[in-house]
Amino acid sequence: MRGKLGGGATAPAATSATSAVYAEPGRPTSVIAPAYHAYGGLPPADTPPRPSVSGSGFGGRRLILMAAGGLAAIVIGVVSVVALAGGSDQPKPAAAQSAQATQPVAPPPPSPKRTASRNVTAPSIDNEKTDRRPLKLSEVFPGRPLSLGGRTYQQDKTSVNHQCSLVARGAMAQALVRGHCRGVVRATYVDTKKRLAVTAGVVAMPTRKLALAARKAGDPSQYEWFRGMPGKVAKDIDQAGGYAASTVRGRYIIYSYTTYLGDSAGEKLLATVGKQFVAFAVRPIERRSQ
Repeated sequence: MRGKLGGGATAPAATSATSAVYAEPGRPTSVIAPAYHAYGGLPPADTPPRPSVSGSGFGGRRLILMAAGGLAAIVIGVVSVVALAGGSDQPKPAAAQSAQATQPVAPPPPSPKRTASRNVTAPSIDNEKTDRRPLKLSEVFPGRPLSLGGRTYQQDKTSVNHQCSLVARGAMAQALVRGHCRGVVRATYVDTKKRLAVTAGVVAMPTRKLALAARKAGDPSQYEWFRGMPGKVAKDIDQAGGYAASTVRGRYIIYSYTTYLGDSAGEKLLATVGKQFVAFAVRPIERRSQ
């Protein structure tokens, strides 16, 4: 399938983990399972811990109070019996008086301690109101060479875009604008053998809800998705068929677009490399919630 580009040019449509993947000319298009969950996942730190309902919580305190109450009832009963015995006018034998004097008095029941409870909530990256720190290019894509899956990649180009419509096409670009996209940091990498090119990016949206909506709006098979960013080596990355992968973490969309620079080695390698880059870009975003 081919999609329209600017200036009347055409290019092989991008493919994604949820649609057809890259196939060599003349080969039937195959379908694989999604690389990521349809709506992306959240790191555990994004979910506030639930209050405990085990025996160490409310149930444990209830048992302590019941035990203390029972002990108090026993002590009251002993004191009542002694008071009744002391009310008689009959003189007590000396041995009985001595035994009563040396009888230990039961201590008062311990008062239950009150422990102040704290609601500990992990920092949230679901909303820019709680995730105020600006996203920097160096936070996600440092300038040093990148080693993933036994391959080394060099940065071919980097960019920070606050006009988000420039980083995508069609329905995806419209969804970013409609959702008030705050900015995109992206980088294009080329492996040292100049065999593969990858554009990876992180999109900052105001909320997680808007991030999910924008990600869902794109269609790589129609070439309405994030654009490949041409560099000095990967000059044609935006006009080549490739593999599209993405996920959502909090209010961020993380994506990658992978193509071959020369001879194709099939869809499996593109899928593997694309997912490696998404996983790499996810890590600094997840650290924001820790």
